[in-house]
Amino acid sequence: MNSIKIRDEKGQSLILVAFAILTLLAFVGLAVDLGMAYVERIRVRRAADAAALAAAAELPLEDAAHIRALEYLEDNDYGCDLQVSADATMFSCNDTSTVRLEINGNYISGPAEDDATRTVRLNTVDFRDDPYQADSADRIRVEIIEDAPVYFMKLFDFFKVPVKGSATAENINHLDIALVFDRSGSMEFDTLCYGCWTPSSDEYPDGHRYPLLWDGDTNGQPDHCEGNGPLVYSGKKYIIIEAEEYGMLSNAYNRALYTQGYTYWVLQRNGSQTPSYIGHAGAYGRDSYGGYIEHMPPRIFIGADGLGIPCTWADLNNGRMCRRDAQLSAWGGPYPAPRVDYKFTVPDNGTWYFWIRGQGGDRYNSLSYIHWGIDDNPIGAGRVDHYSSYPNGADSSRWDWRRLGCGEGYSLPCGQSLLKNHTYTLNIWAGTSGFALDRIVITNNSSSSLPSHVRTSNHFDNNRTDWACDPCDARFGGSPSPADPRLPTCTSAMAPQPYRYLDDIYDDEQPIRAATESAKKFIRRLDPRYDQIGYVYYSSSATIKDRLECVRRRGIDTCGAGYDPDSGLSSDIIENTVIKHLDQTHAGGSTNIGHGIMLGKDVLSNRVIDGHQNYGRPGAAHIMIVMTDGRTNTLSGVDTPECYQDDLWPHNDTGNTTWDRAKDCAVYYAMQARNNGIVIYTITLGNTADVELMQYIAELTGGTYNNAPRPEQLDPIFDDLYKRIFLRLVD
Repeated sequence: MNSIKIRDEKGQSLILVAFAILTLLAFVGLAVDLGMAYVERIRVRRAADAAALAAAAELPLEDAAHIRALEYLEDNDYGCDLQVSADATMFSCNDTSTVRLEINGNYISGPAEDDATRTVRLNTVDFRDDPYQADSADRIRVEIIEDAPVYFMKLFDFFKVPVKGSATAENINHLDIALVFDRSGSMEFDTLCYGCWTPSSDEYPDGHRYPLLWDGDTNGQPDHCEGNGPLVYSGKKYIIIEAEEYGMLSNAYNRALYTQGYTYWVLQRNGSQTPSYIGHAGAYGRDSYGGYIEHMPPRIFIGADGLGIPCTWADLNNGRMCRRDAQLSAWGGPYPAPRVDYKFTVPDNGTWYFWIRGQGGDRYNSLSYIHWGIDDNPIGAGRVDHYSSYPNGADSSRWDWRRLGCGEGYSLPCGQSLLKNHTYTLNIWAGTSGFALDRIVITNNSSSSLPSHVRTSNHFDNNRTDWACDPCDARFGGSPSPADPRLPTCTSAMAPQPYRYLDDIYDDEQPIRAATESAKKFIRRLDPRYDQIGYVYYSSSATIKDRLECVRRRGIDTCGAGYDPDSGLSSDIIENTVIKHLDQTHAGGSTNIGHGIMLGKDVLSNRVIDGHQNYGRPGAAHIMIVMTDGRTNTLSGVDTPECYQDDLWPHNDTGNTTWDRAKDCAVYYAMQARNNGIVIYTITLGNTADVELMQYIAELTGGTYNNAPRPEQLDPIFDDLYKRIFLRLVD
């Protein structure tokens, strides 16, 4: 029998295991290195996107676009150790050993392509109208080829993995834009000081701030602080104080310090710009703009949460929202009622009586109230507290004189026993919201009525103190130039001349001023060689102020840079039309968004409408920018059945047929705009605008919506709008 010899195979198993481990390591290494390469590819693509978009903003200036792209790549760690000249017209790359730079197909710097670890290519020449015409490109392509490092794969003689990212961005130069601008009444009367601003021929922020009169003399002391004694009439004495010349306020109106729910007294003036719904025309004062103070904010401007709604006398006694001070904690409430103080000195011992000229403000309460007291009573009686009722809120447009006390409140007597030459402080607390206070008279006349001569007298007991004599007080707003001797010169480090006109009382003068300034900055970024803009404003109805300017209408030669204005047409044609008319825009009336959109659509057309030729270009991008601070509430100019025959706005819940139809019409004309290739971008200002409607209109037409709670937030919104409209990635 033959024997069979069996071989020993233990060594072969070890070899197989070794090969398996190496294979596994190779796959793991490949996965790790490829994963890192994938991450690097994402970073490269994002850097290319950012650089392309940033560079496109500089087009058609191609050299500037190239520099901007390289700057963004530098910021995102894909640069070439860039150095740019001080005037930003020339650049160089210090890293010439690893980074290769090519621009418009031409080698600029760096090693040979095979030796570079990073290659950056910029291209604008392929996007020119004419390949030989520099600075005519409307697109730029940014391409990055980066050697992603490897670790495990080096074991297999692989030392790099090239990854590529590229992006092409477009600057949409051929734009036709219609600016549709809200100039309804609220656009000039949302500041704290209603009526303090009046139109000026000077461009903002130049010109006077229309303050209370100061009438300073050579010693810098205003007349109203020098004193001339009380008015003497028929043997009785009358201390006359203008309510706006208070010495101090308890609650700040400054927005940076404001807590929602607090109310405050604040200066008002009823000049020619005061809207009729305020109802305070006829206030007295030391100037033609009768000054007064008002308890703000009125309930109608506050919202459904109820915060800031002041109290009636019954509310105070029942522990509701506001209280007078901590001494009467039973009145309760989370916030104190605002107090305003007036110092006065009586010229004789005896009984003195207090009169005020006021006006009830809250249309939602049957009565309006004022609460008052006297500090520093030397007789020892302490504080004397009173309240006095005022006319029904429905009659709030009538100023009324009332003698304080006289059986109201705690049934205390009208007159108060005061000592000669002693200084007292009259404290007045707001009762009902919107209460306006115009004038105070303190007299030793016990009569139940004031003589008419005293009521209308221009004689004032000029013994004001504290804030009323501070040249840095915002009520004396001053001027950017101290040239007018009637204006105070503020030397305080806290409020150096000329910045008091930026106080919250006047804040940006009015929302319409901040809005027009932001729009002007946006318009000045347009290139009149390629872009056109028209201007429509609306209030109760809309008006076309400017049809498209200026390429189609005037011709590129008359609108482009370098055109000689002496030949007949200025190269600043947009400045002389749209921007000029923005400066001249003032507010008044209702809010007719639908009519504004309708006329904006007409401006962007290229046909004759109502006898007027419009200059839209079929090949241009058509953009409409619609701005409002309110809610559409009228149908003037659009009151035809076709615009509201269908329930186009699904949330008609106002209970007002006209308002609901006005919303339907706004949507109807937005649909028409969309059907004509118009994209609408909407902006709301403040917290009372119809956000839902404006969002819907933007989404309906492919645009975007933005809200600016405060006027100063409009600038960044217009900046973002510029980028969205003009710049986009196309590859």
